[in-house]
Amino acid sequence: MGNSPRYLRWLAALCATMGVFGVLVLAIGYQDLSIGRGATIALLLAAAVVLYVLARRLDYPKRK
Repeated sequence: MGNSPRYLRWLAALCATMGVFGVLVLAIGYQDLSIGRGATIALLLAAAVVLYVLARRLDYPKRK
Protein backbone atom coordinates (compact mmCIF):
# COMPACT_ATOMS: atom_id res chain seq x y z
CA MET A 1 0.00 0.00 0.00
CA GLY A 2 2.96 2.33 0.04
CA ASN A 3 3.56 4.97 2.65
CA SER A 4 0.00 6.30 2.97
CA PRO A 5 -0.92 4.29 6.14
CA ARG A 6 2.32 5.39 7.79
CA TYR A 7 1.67 9.01 6.82
CA LEU A 8 -1.92 8.83 8.13
CA ARG A 9 -0.75 7.33 11.44
CA TRP A 10 1.81 10.11 11.75
CA LEU A 11 -0.89 12.72 11.08
CA ALA A 12 -3.18 11.04 13.62
CA ALA A 13 -0.43 11.19 16.24
CA LEU A 14 0.20 14.84 15.44
CA CYS A 15 -3.49 15.73 15.77
CA ALA A 16 -3.78 13.80 19.02
CA THR A 17 -0.69 15.51 20.42
CA MET A 18 -2.01 18.97 19.54
CA GLY A 19 -5.42 18.11 21.02
CA VAL A 20 -3.90 16.89 24.27
CA PHE A 21 -1.74 20.01 24.40
CA GLY A 22 -4.89 22.12 24.07
CA VAL A 23 -6.56 20.21 26.89
CA LEU A 24 -3.50 20.67 29.09
CA VAL A 25 -3.47 24.42 28.39
CA LEU A 26 -7.04 24.57 29.62
CA ALA A 27 -6.35 22.28 32.57
CA ILE A 28 -3.50 24.36 33.98
CA GLY A 29 -5.52 27.52 33.54
CA TYR A 30 -3.26 29.31 31.07
CA GLN A 31 -6.28 30.27 28.96
CA ASP A 32 -10.01 30.13 29.53
CA LEU A 33 -12.32 27.86 27.58
CA SER A 34 -14.05 29.48 24.64
CA ILE A 35 -16.20 28.15 21.82
CA GLY A 36 -13.31 28.39 19.35
CA ARG A 37 -10.80 26.63 21.60
CA GLY A 38 -13.26 23.90 22.51
CA ALA A 39 -14.20 23.33 18.88
CA THR A 40 -10.56 23.23 17.82
CA ILE A 41 -9.67 20.68 20.49
CA ALA A 42 -12.70 18.54 19.67
CA LEU A 43 -11.94 18.61 15.94
CA LEU A 44 -8.28 17.73 16.50
CA LEU A 45 -9.17 14.73 18.64
CA ALA A 46 -11.91 13.62 16.21
CA ALA A 47 -9.49 13.96 13.28
CA ALA A 48 -6.94 11.85 15.13
CA VAL A 49 -9.47 9.03 15.53
CA VAL A 50 -10.65 9.23 11.92
CA LEU A 51 -7.12 9.28 10.52
CA TYR A 52 -6.07 6.33 12.68
CA VAL A 53 -9.08 4.26 11.58
CA LEU A 54 -8.44 5.16 7.94
CA ALA A 55 -4.79 4.16 8.27
CA ARG A 56 -5.79 0.79 9.74
CA ARG A 57 -8.26 0.18 6.92
CA LEU A 58 -5.66 1.00 4.27
CA ASP A 59 -3.08 -1.16 6.02
CA TYR A 60 -5.31 -4.24 6.25
CA PRO A 61 -7.54 -4.43 3.17
CA LYS A 62 -10.47 -6.85 3.17
CA ARG A 63 -9.85 -10.15 1.46
CA LYS A 64 -12.36 -11.67 -0.93
